[in-house]
Amino acid sequence: MAVWFGVLIVGAAVCGALFGVRAASPVNPADRAMRRVVIAKGTRSAAIAHQLAVAGVIRSALVFDLMAHWDGAATHLQAGEYALSPSMSSLQILARIANGDVMTYKVTVPAGASVVQIARSVASAGLWSQKQMLAAADDRSLVAQWVPAGAPVRYAVEGYLYPDTYIFTRTDSPRDVLAAMVAKFRDAIAPVASEAAARHLSVNQWVTLASMVEREAATPSDQAGVAAVFLNRLKIGMPLQSDPTVLYATGQTGTTLTAADLAVDSPYNTYRANGLPPGPIASPDVGALRAVLHPAASTALYFIAKPDGTLVFAQTYAQQLANEQEYLGGTG
Repeated sequence: MAVWFGVLIVGAAVCGALFGVRAASPVNPADRAMRRVVIAKGTRSAAIAHQLAVAGVIRSALVFDLMAHWDGAATHLQAGEYALSPSMSSLQILARIANGDVMTYKVTVPAGASVVQIARSVASAGLWSQKQMLAAADDRSLVAQWVPAGAPVRYAVEGYLYPDTYIFTRTDSPRDVLAAMVAKFRDAIAPVASEAAARHLSVNQWVTLASMVEREAATPSDQAGVAAVFLNRLKIGMPLQSDPTVLYATGQTGTTLTAADLAVDSPYNTYRANGLPPGPIASPDVGALRAVLHPAASTALYFIAKPDGTLVFAQTYAQQLANEQEYLGGTG
């Protein structure tokens, strides 16, 4: 009798082991389609196992939970968004969650991009919606050290989202995304910020000028010349008359302006309002920022873009008209 009982115990153990092996095997080795599984912070191992079973990526929640406790991973499973498929074994899925191999989203901010364009890029990457990003862009606490309180800026963080490529995860909130870009901006200006102060420019004035230079100059070689024109005009109280500021005021993305556009009542319309706009109109890169600090040694007050996109500068309005006649056929 004892012998038979021992055989039963051994048999049960073998069956249990075989069941465990099968239960931990892939649900469907041929199904490599990824399922998106989001694990919230503080979720326990048993609840994660249940979530995975409901998603159809593991065979047995019980076996997954036992595996997690057996190798000590149960207390180290990380929250986040995971891409998992039925072709993965429970062990593979367990390792992925224990290692925090979460889904990532790449967002590229090009030089000269506006907050609206950046928000659209984040949405296109599949992270957060444009509406969510624009709501977060009004958070003045992110840029309180630079943007004057009460300044009538369209978006608080406009101009302070540094051009670069970023990697985010689902656990990064819209504010986290913007904060990372602002932090990159802070790092970028740190080595030269004192130069702006030496030129009697606040950071907001500096970045506002740089954003205009960024949008006006198609090539880096023209940036110092454009910066000189704007600084020369500011010195004599001459309107800056920058087309990109009008495009920003009207919300347009094209290049052609009408008489009605030039007359729009907005603090960003530098044809009507003297001085600088209340804030930047786009994200300048380090080249445009440096151009404002090191403008060309020039007395030019005007410039036009030639058909190839490069700029030609003029000291007087008569010279400007002559340049328009030469390069644009008198249409400027």
